Amino acid sequence: MIDIGKSMGNATPPKVLRASYLRTTYRVCANGIDFDIMVGRASVGLDRWLRENGWTFWAFISACNPGSRLLSGRMNRNRHEALISHLADRGRIWFPAVGVPNGSSWPSEPSVFVPTISVTDARWIGKSFGQNALLYGKRSTIPRLLWCSYH
Repeated sequence: MIDIGKSMGNATPPKVLRASYLRTTYRVCANGIDFDIMVGRASVGLDRWLRENGWTFWAFISACNPGSRLLSGRMNRNRHEALISHLADRGRIWFPAVGVPNGSSWPSEPSVFVPTISVTDARWIGKSFGQNALLYGKRSTIPRLLWCSYH
């Protein structure tokens, strides 16, 4: 990601920000099986795993570096733990995940993969943690970028 400073409310996201999300690999670590998800690309392995577990909708969410502003490792760990607590308090299933930027100096971001979540709930969580966007998908469809701050 690129530090763009403060969020721009409901404006159109900057092209450079969108491009950085599109180049990121979203890696899910689920019970010893890793899935790499990319915006706009199908994932046969992920679809199979979702089908086997009876899940349809999912979201890939991070609490780190809100508004694409780089925070310290300690602050990001605290935010990540708060996200996990938020999900646990609501009885949500989640799996560890990480956003891995492609070819940038931006660090990988601890994240979570949340199956069985509505688009409304996913966006609300993303907004609550100050995120510009998150990844959202439905089994057998192409994952898409879901803007939280720009829509």
